[in-house]
Amino acid sequence: MENELILPWNIYNIHFKVIKIINSCELYTTYEVSCKHCICSKTRTADSRAPSNLRKHLKDKHSNVKSVRELLAPSTTVSIDVKRKVNTEIHDNSDVKKIKNLNTVQMSILNCPNRKSLTSQGTVDLV
Repeated sequence: MENELILPWNIYNIHFKVIKIINSCELYTTYEVSCKHCICSKTRTADSRAPSNLRKHLKDKHSNVKSVRELLAPSTTVSIDVKRKVNTEIHDNSDVKKIKNLNTVQMSILNCPNRKSLTSQGTVDLV
């Protein structure tokens, strides 16, 4: 028996069956799925970066199903860890803020290496 394909959000595997993987790359995967509640054979696409189109389908077409109502409850959150490759150089400077969730840095405009010159507020006010 071959391995069954599943979505990265376990809660959505209850409602959708993965037909095939359409596209797969380092950062995301695109799936072709069918809804287990629908009678028709129409398929949908799902992207591993966000389940919003699956959630919308369930909300629009199957909000009367108890397990769907529980999924759509405001307290329900679905998340997935997506590996992001970000090539950044992190400086030991107090003006550089590390944003841990995205593995990136935010730099103050004063420490921007590409800054040509600093314009004073008085010069801006004169213009």
